[in-house]
Order: sequence, then C-alpha cells, then structure tokens
Amino acid sequence: MDQIQIIDDDKVHPSRKNLHWWHAIFFFSIISLLVCLLQLVLPPPYGLMMTSAEVGEVGIAPGCEDDMERCICPRETICATDTLSIILLALARCSAFFDYPLYMMLFLSKAHNLNNHLRRTLFREWIDFGDMHKVHKIFGIVVGIETVCHSFFHLLRWGLNNEMRLLWHTAAGITGFIAAAVTPLICWPMVVPFLKQHIRFEVCKGLHYLSIVWAIALLFHAPSKIPWLIGIPALVYVVDHTYGYFKRNNLIETAYFERYGENGVALHFKNPKSWEDKSPTSYVYIMCPWISKYHWHAFTMFPEPSKENHSMLCIGASGDWTKQLYDKIKVPCQRQLYVHGPYMTEFSDKAITSSNAIAVASGRKRVNFIWGCRDPGLIEYILHKVDIS
Repeated sequence: MDQIQIIDDDKVHPSRKNLHWWHAIFFFSIISLLVCLLQLVLPPPYGLMMTSAEVGEVGIAPGCEDDMERCICPRETICATDTLSIILLALARCSAFFDYPLYMMLFLSKAHNLNNHLRRTLFREWIDFGDMHKVHKIFGIVVGIETVCHSFFHLLRWGLNNEMRLLWHTAAGITGFIAAAVTPLICWPMVVPFLKQHIRFEVCKGLHYLSIVWAIALLFHAPSKIPWLIGIPALVYVVDHTYGYFKRNNLIETAYFERYGENGVALHFKNPKSWEDKSPTSYVYIMCPWISKYHWHAFTMFPEPSKENHSMLCIGASGDWTKQLYDKIKVPCQRQLYVHGPYMTEFSDKAITSSNAIAVASGRKRVNFIWGCRDPGLIEYILHKVDIS
C-alpha cells in the first residue's frame, strides 16, 4: 500500500492558525484610535482642546465649566464644556475612529471584480482573498455595534445638556440619525438567526443595499476626512459593481435544466467564450428572467464531467427562489439564463494548497474517495454522470 505523509503547517507552527491577514486591519484601527485620543488632548491646530477664553471667542458657550481651564467646543455638535460631556464625546468619537478602517474594508471586500483580479497577482501571497466574505461579515458586526454606541453617547450628551434640537437642526444630527436608523436594517437580517429564518433572502438582500444610503449619509456627517475614507472605497465598490453588471454578464440562450432527486435542479450550459481562461472552481450569480428579472443568486459552478467546455450547477430547493425553480422544472428543458461572473471561490486556492485535504489510497491501482453529502439524490445523479469504472 502506498503511504503519503502530510505535514500540517498549523501543527508545525501552531501560532499561525489563529493569525489571519485581516487582523492587520485592526492595527490600523488602533492607530486611528490613537489619532482620535491625540485630537482630544492636543490644542488647535492639531487637536480640539481649547482654553476657556478660546471657547468664549467661538461664541457657542461662554467658556469651560467645572473650573476647568480647557475643554472642547470647536463647533456646536461636539461642544463639551464639562467633564461628563468630554467623557461622552471621547467615547463617541473613539468608537467611530476605531472603525474607520473597517468602514473602508466593508466596501472593498465586496469589490468582486477587483478582488478576482488581485487574486491572480502577488498580493495573494499576503492576502487570502477567499476570506473576503468572512471579513465583510465580521467587520459588519463590529460596525453595527459601534454605530449604536456612537449614536448613544452623542444622544446621551445632547440630552443631558438639553441640546436634542441638534438632532434635527444640524447636518451632523440628521445624517447621523439616517445612518443609525438604517444600520439595523442592513446588519440584523444578515446575522440574527431568527431574522434570517423568517425573512426572505430577497428582502434581506434588498435591505443590505441600504448600505449605499448609509455611506452617503456619512459623507455629509462631519467636516473631516470621512468623505475620503468612506467615499473612495464606496466609489470603488460602485464602479466595480457597475463594471461587473454590464461587462461580465452573459446571456445563455439554451441552458439545460433537469431535476435530480426529490429536492434539486441541475443546470448545464456551454461556457461563454470569455470564460476559456477562467478557473473551473468558481461561483456565479444567475438570474432566470422567467422567475424574476431582479433576483440574482450565487451558486458554485464546476466543470460538466461529460462535456468539454461546459459547466454545471447543482441547486438544492432550500429557499423561496430555489423552490420556485424546482417547481417550474417539471421535465428536462432548455431555457434562457443570465450568468454574472465567474468569481473564484474560497476553495479555489485551498483545494490544492491545504494540508488538510483527505485522500484514501488503497493499492496501486485503486483509490477510494470519501464524499460527505446530505442529498442522496445528488449522489445518484453524479454517479450517472461520471465514469468511475
């Protein structure tokens, strides 16, 4: 029997398995936090800490309170002239500054076309582009919590100082309210299990696009560097999405559909010419106009085992859209289909570089494969498609 020894790099270097490239983003978050703290303690023009006389000259407040010689009051929305107000202002600003790098990554992580291109460059040696969805989810949760905290500390400070009018009388108050209001609609349906189970995916996806409203609100939230920090990554995302939507969409005139088992649909089509050099381990977004002209859904794509230059998708009926697809494909048929992509999956690299792949060899001319699958119908379907004799 042949024996193959696999060396697990994580066991040789156990400290590496808990380290990921995106942890470095938090390093920039800490730097941003330190910049915020310096602004809070340094005098102008480097910081916000002003003398009582300087506060009086601004005209928003007569001066510092609590017998303090210095306080913060460069403009009405961040005027803190007593100890408690300074503490609340510090908490609000520090929470936002910490998240500035995360704001940027929320949009850049979803620039699929850009990431797909960079995945074929030297950047892949330092950045695992297969982690982008995971990064987007983790950073989104952090930003969702931060937005609530940031808004709470500002509102608490305004309430204690009888300044709640700033919420609707100032640009910072109005835009902050808009951003805080849409944040739960953007985040919660995507991360709260109960909401994910009881809200249709199309609704969750539609609410998630309120992130554009969130970004626009932040562009006008404060007279600082936010337009650059948020605007440029958001613009990259919009341009990337627009390019992909119009440039990387393909109409498949004669896609072949057939059921497999009792809960799935197999989809076959000839690869468009622009796909000839693409990795077969990919995922695509598909839109079936005879179901809905507005719903795009992502599925893993793999080479058709019995036809050269063809691809196939196996789609289980697990949601509203996939159940509609299963109901409409009662017999094998050909229908039109729009395909957006392909994009490399997180397994495109790991499948051939991971030290944890499992292959069981028995003898020199026989190989036993282990496949964990939850759908017996899919196994039966694949066995009829692949020659394993």
